[in-house]
Amino acid sequence: MPHTSSKTLLGAALLLTLTMLQWNVSDRRPTSRTVIPPTPPHAGLSDSPPTGVEPSDWQGILAAREEWEHAIRQPSPDWPRWEAANAGTGLRATFDTRGGEVTPESGRWQWGLELLSYGVGGAQRSVGGRAPRVGAQGRRIGYDWDGNMEEWYQNRAGGLEHGYTILKRPGKRGEAAPLELRVRIRGQLR
Repeated sequence: MPHTSSKTLLGAALLLTLTMLQWNVSDRRPTSRTVIPPTPPHAGLSDSPPTGVEPSDWQGILAAREEWEHAIRQPSPDWPRWEAANAGTGLRATFDTRGGEVTPESGRWQWGLELLSYGVGGAQRSVGGRAPRVGAQGRRIGYDWDGNMEEWYQNRAGGLEHGYTILKRPGKRGEAAPLELRVRIRGQLR
């Protein structure tokens, strides 16, 4: 039988322990530990290309870096959670099937919005209790609530943009009542 050193066994036990700490035993899902990649080592790159690099190639490199820094990522395809960082604002965003929240890098607070319903006057279409179709690509994540209402977020250099796209105005034709979106505030800030 080959000899196994105590250092090897200790290393294997430590690796197993660290792996187990990444799982929440109660529901077998990854914990909410942030897995957003750190700022790339080339942060602070000059707009001027290095010697030997064509300006058009350099602009492509900078654009790709910008996309990478602001991408919205899903840590696990089996887990309905997406994450994004924004170095320009110092905020991190998390998205689940109810909406998004932002947190400063210090982690001292969270704030977000959750769409409950939309409509004209008293005729509200509830979106609560129904799972939206969620799709994330690049810097954008969208929630298709019912085929008519899409809620979306886009992670831009200047901050997280949030909006709604409504394909057809709800209510009766010619009705003058304003469109209302009813939302719930998430997190500790009120």
